[in-house]
Amino acid sequence: MGLFKMKYKRKWLQKMKKDRRALRNLIQLAEQRLAPVSETYLINRPDASPKVYKSIVLPNGLTVLLISDKSSLSNAASISVKFGNFDDPPEMQGLAHLIEHMIFCGSTSNDGVNDFKEFVGMHGGDVFAKTEPEYMGFAFTIVKDHFKAALEMFGSMFSEPLMNIERFEKEIMTLNSEFESYKYKDSCRLEQLLSHTSHKNHPFNRFPWGNKKSFSGQNVDADACCERAKNLFQRHFIGASMKLVIIGSDAVNELQHMVIDFFAKIKRGIKSDFVFPTFNEPLWKHGVSYTLESLEGAQCMRVTWIIPPVTLVHSERRSAHLIHKLFCEECEGSLCYFLKSKHWISSLTASVGHECSFTDIGDCSFTSTAGGQLFYISLDITDTGLDNKYEIVSYIYQYLHFLKTCGSSQLLLSLIEEYKFSLEMKYQCLELDSEQLGDLINFSLALAVNMLSFPVSHALSLDYCYHFGDINALQEILGYFSTKNMRIDLLSKPFAKDDETKDEPYFSSKYKEEQIPLHFIEKWETSKVLDSALRLPQRNRFMPGTAFWRNDFDEMEENPEEAHDMYEEEYAELDEMEENPDEADEDEASFQPIAVGDYNKLFLQYEEAPFSTASFKIYMNVSQEAKAHMVFRIFLEMVKDQLSPILYKGEEAYISCELSFGDDSTIELKLYGYAARFKDFLSTIWETFCSFVPSLEAFETITEKMLRQFYLTSRDLIVHAKQLLSESIIEGQLSMFEKFNAMKLISYEDLTAFIPKMQQIRVVGLFTGKYSEDDCREILDLFNPIGNFEIPRISPTKRDLAICSPHRVSAKPIIENETNSLAKVYYQVSCEQNSSDFNPIMMSAFLLLLKSMVDEKIYADLRLEQRLGYHVGCEIHNQHGTKGVYFYVVSCDHKLVHLLEKIHDFVAAIPHYLANVDDKTFENYRSGTDVPGDSGMSPDLIHDGSCVNGHHTAVRFVLKKMKKEDVIKLCSQFFLQEPSIVEVCIGSDV
Repeated sequence: MGLFKMKYKRKWLQKMKKDRRALRNLIQLAEQRLAPVSETYLINRPDASPKVYKSIVLPNGLTVLLISDKSSLSNAASISVKFGNFDDPPEMQGLAHLIEHMIFCGSTSNDGVNDFKEFVGMHGGDVFAKTEPEYMGFAFTIVKDHFKAALEMFGSMFSEPLMNIERFEKEIMTLNSEFESYKYKDSCRLEQLLSHTSHKNHPFNRFPWGNKKSFSGQNVDADACCERAKNLFQRHFIGASMKLVIIGSDAVNELQHMVIDFFAKIKRGIKSDFVFPTFNEPLWKHGVSYTLESLEGAQCMRVTWIIPPVTLVHSERRSAHLIHKLFCEECEGSLCYFLKSKHWISSLTASVGHECSFTDIGDCSFTSTAGGQLFYISLDITDTGLDNKYEIVSYIYQYLHFLKTCGSSQLLLSLIEEYKFSLEMKYQCLELDSEQLGDLINFSLALAVNMLSFPVSHALSLDYCYHFGDINALQEILGYFSTKNMRIDLLSKPFAKDDETKDEPYFSSKYKEEQIPLHFIEKWETSKVLDSALRLPQRNRFMPGTAFWRNDFDEMEENPEEAHDMYEEEYAELDEMEENPDEADEDEASFQPIAVGDYNKLFLQYEEAPFSTASFKIYMNVSQEAKAHMVFRIFLEMVKDQLSPILYKGEEAYISCELSFGDDSTIELKLYGYAARFKDFLSTIWETFCSFVPSLEAFETITEKMLRQFYLTSRDLIVHAKQLLSESIIEGQLSMFEKFNAMKLISYEDLTAFIPKMQQIRVVGLFTGKYSEDDCREILDLFNPIGNFEIPRISPTKRDLAICSPHRVSAKPIIENETNSLAKVYYQVSCEQNSSDFNPIMMSAFLLLLKSMVDEKIYADLRLEQRLGYHVGCEIHNQHGTKGVYFYVVSCDHKLVHLLEKIHDFVAAIPHYLANVDDKTFENYRSGTDVPGDSGMSPDLIHDGSCVNGHHTAVRFVLKKMKKEDVIKLCSQFFLQEPSIVEVCIGSDV
């Protein structure tokens, strides 16, 4: 009895302690919510920004940037944490990456499997996370009506994460699958080679991905990983080490209330960031080059220097970026132009450390850390260039020495002013230009990452509002470009069997170390002779004047009330469109015919927008036979290479230009940006195109490059599977291998014989923006069409797929040692133009809605629950009048037959899954389904009397009327009752 009382008393005391802790937590939370929130800095932003910015610091130390944007149709949130791969325990490489995965597994207050990702996907949003050496980032975007609920779930993941042993064991396997999917990518292998060959005591020397091997060392198991991860989370995921960005359509005070409610529970803690150790030894071996065996057929060279990091003190002076700008130039006199003229390279790019872009927050891990910035020069080299690799480096050092000696040049000073103006122009246009901002996920996360190392006031302006320093600053930074601070990496053809190689342990990559001949090192260190062909570039003649953006902004500043009224009117129109979507569709602007002649056609959609677009489809008199098609492609690639300096100058002058080639032997040219310079820019492009005369050396360089690109493209499992599917459903489709084989037989004489046909063209132009009709006609007249030839209508033959009898196509991977397999199942749907049930518009709406509804389901079932592979998905496939949807899995652990069986099981269960979706959830999926806008560039425009078929506008209208029963009926018919199926299998077990 006494023993029973003691046990009861012990339990009672434990319960009392637990209740006291819970009470203390509640009191602490109440104190945090009632504690005053401090405001911090004013935010640097473009002069005419219509958005409202506010920064606050919560009592727990969390710095928050709030951005109220009434025009936004979606909201976003991102959080960055000063914790990354550098914090990995040596015996648990990749633990930070594993913690990133665990964060998205849910919270103790809301412990459904992947419930947050599923909720966001259900409401038209997306999630993203990444782990870098010094930080971790998490972000999501969602339609604004469901932002508050998503933000609450997002906040709970950082205050009450679900970190149990079962999830850890599963996520270790997920990490391993993720690693296997990147194991054969040259870019990842090259980055790991840099890590592996860095000094053994330097923080760079690590394996940040994580896989089964890195978590299977002595005394390392799931329990140990789980315990260590919890400790690291408690230490680093605290308010003082985290930055939060909220972008929403609500008023800024309402956003602030949400933040206080959902993020006050994050611990206060004591900040303990990773401290980069003082390192006085060489980071890399001096006088050594590293050659990595390429698995993708690539042949390139990368020259790297480590230079001082961008710090708070120097964030507004970046001399290294001036050097970067000069290396990126492609016009005559530049290093790129010079090396191309020797036919040693086909391209040259440069990058430097903290060079943030809101459209892409970067892929390379070590480019900018507290230990320094990496300055890269990457060159795609030819076979001749490979033979002269060290001579290429000699010319790089010649150019660097030249920059040391031309510091007081008037041309250099004028170029500095031009580069500064280009930066200011892009900064002032930043919030008016969706192309610069990119999607909300990248934009918000880039802001949060900037806030980790710099004041919140600089979050938006950090990578625009700086200068290049004076001559002394330039000389100082050039001093770091020495041979002792340099490494050379090469990707090349497979090694010979008798080559002496070394192995990188995690990727099993073979590489060679080569001693650079001493006379080259001495030559680079003392290089003072400059080739006469190397010089500074000329000024950019496409650069607009300040009137481009300053006039409009000055008017807004002089009449702020009118500017405010204008924005209010725009927001009111957006609100009205949301309330009356059917009327909005009817009022949508359409293209109007401006000139419809015998040869050319021109259509205009007038819009009061700050930026304009001009799209052209140029038809050529070219046969569709394989050899003629590839001669055409080679010629155009050569022209594109010739146009490269012009396209670069246009990009700097706010004229982006996309030049692509279609399988129907057409050229598609699209311009976006400042319309006042379009005519001059296009005139230069077309003059170059018409006057281009190919040389034998250029022909050899381009064909060599194209053959490598074909190999690189074909070895990707997903691209390979897409090509196999196209060949299975369309007869007469040229395969990649037919193109590849045809190109190998093409001679320089074939090319020169083809050139006269290039003068026969027909053009269709589509203009969107603030153009006059005369402006459009003048631009179209630049092309001067010649030749009265008939352009065949595109009418490929569709293969008849048997109903209920799958057609299977199988192939081996291009890479012999590929360990991944891919299984894809394609379901074709009927498309009958005059049918009320199966017309193309109805089928497009059905497929878009279906994809929206099953995207997260396939992720949860096939990846998370059944763990079939890291890459799973559902994609719509539209091609030449055929429509369908396919489901795929990429796996390193399962046989293809097993993967196909699981995909069929998943598809068979879709109607049942849809039937159990409640009406409110269905409406959320339907309203969150994204329908692309009408581009107007119909494939048959040269024959059409109208320009825009309005297909996607019609799809949006049908989608709004579609019911759940409609989707279930169509799924049952095309997936179960009368399926037309193609199975694609790529793997070693086919």
